[in-house]
Amino acid sequence: MFVSILGIDPGLTRCGYGVINLGDGGQISFVKAGILSTSPQAQVSARLAEINADLLELIKEIKPQAIAIERVIFNSNVSTAMSVAQVSGLVHSIAANFSIPVIEYSPTEVKKTITGDGRADKQAIQKMVVNLLALAKMPSPVDAADALAIAITHVFNKQFGTKEGSDSENATYNGSNLHNAIADAIVKQVKAPEVKKEKDYKREVPFSRTRKRPGIQR
Repeated sequence: MFVSILGIDPGLTRCGYGVINLGDGGQISFVKAGILSTSPQAQVSARLAEINADLLELIKEIKPQAIAIERVIFNSNVSTAMSVAQVSGLVHSIAANFSIPVIEYSPTEVKKTITGDGRADKQAIQKMVVNLLALAKMPSPVDAADALAIAITHVFNKQFGTKEGSDSENATYNGSNLHNAIADAIVKQVKAPEVKKEKDYKREVPFSRTRKRPGIQR
């Protein structure tokens, strides 16, 4: 048995998604990742309808037990935050119709959970995602990698007893040092009792459901 977790990096032009499975023994494995995209030249209502249809199809296909999504942070770019919030609302709405719990994590929480450093850059996060999921290369585009990191964040927050979806940008974690626990998890992941062939670990990342159109990132 395994638990399927869907990570979402919300965006209107590019919405990243990443799917991982959590096994009974605590092992995490990569399933798929990619982006759902819309044209910035189209009407906002049409773009939201397109993202809604794609998200609905994806959730029906994956049948996740939980959805982890990046919390919307209103910084200096308000217009970007608004479009991200619109897509985030779609995720919550669709998930509610399927009774799937949605857990939000701030960018700082994701960085701290994955790397141990709340100020880590995207490259550091990508490297940890590669190590944790035993991938052949860094996931691309970055939206897909971010979505996988969000999904992994939810798994580790559940496994190591941390508070889910803290509202604090400077979240503190309960119990022993989370980064040390994650390091132990990496060792366990790579040195699992059931030793798989190298080709099983070093597989190429099959990005799918990607619609590439000209345009700016969300």
